[in-house]
Amino acid sequence: MKLAKFCRFKQGIDESWRNLVAHLTMTHAMGGADALTFNPPSWTIGAEFYTYFLFVGFLVLTAGRRFGLGVAAILILIIAGIYAWLAAIKPNMDITYDYGFYRCIAGFFIGVLAARLFRNGPSATIQKYATPLEIGLLTASVLFIIYCEGKLQFLAGPFLFGFVYLFAHDGGLVSRFMRGWVFTYLAKISYSVYMIHVIIAIAFAIGAEQVLGRAMPDWNATGWGGDLLLLPYLAVVIGASHLTYHLIELPGGKAVRKLFSGVTKHSPKTPPTLKGDA
Repeated sequence: MKLAKFCRFKQGIDESWRNLVAHLTMTHAMGGADALTFNPPSWTIGAEFYTYFLFVGFLVLTAGRRFGLGVAAILILIIAGIYAWLAAIKPNMDITYDYGFYRCIAGFFIGVLAARLFRNGPSATIQKYATPLEIGLLTASVLFIIYCEGKLQFLAGPFLFGFVYLFAHDGGLVSRFMRGWVFTYLAKISYSVYMIHVIIAIAFAIGAEQVLGRAMPDWNATGWGGDLLLLPYLAVVIGASHLTYHLIELPGGKAVRKLFSGVTKHSPKTPPTLKGDA
């Protein structure tokens, strides 16, 4: 089928009823599939969904207890154990439909640790040296991504922690640059971008072969044709994401809040605060 032919994730992809049910129940990152199917990026949504239930359990178990070094140490051991286990059975961090749920657990609780440390109070040292620290961490992270291949990728945890904690201070030049309206707008629609960009990419790939390939067989002989095709592709992704954000995300969020609370007390632009955060 066309989708199997053009989807870059796996030739002969299994678009079966079983995988459809897995998508609908958001269990397609639990190891029950043998490929990324239908909308490939959506594996993370299922992984996150069930990770939230674990987080609720964590909150129940730690209710009334101080989040001190003991709790932090237990979380660090769990995170390290997950990465060690995954490193033993996988060649790299390309972990999605098979063990994506466990990868998500580790990443999520790294964020919990960083958020908890930040809530103890912003670091005066980081605020003072925010710009060089941001540039340094950004450079180190880029070098890590480029040069650390294979099982070295499982050492990503400290970089994830550093990113969340350092940029939560929002004090350096990099942070100020990223607060520009273009980036804040893209951040606002980023969930929609994430969820639909592959589907649009597949459509463009099919169109390129069926339309451009027949009209101009050598349209991408030098490689520049594909680069130029990125411009309308990005425009379509951003335009479509803007529509889905306003027509699906915002109304959907409002409907869910109304369903569970009975009364919508907060607008989409004003998220509710947790007790003790205000």
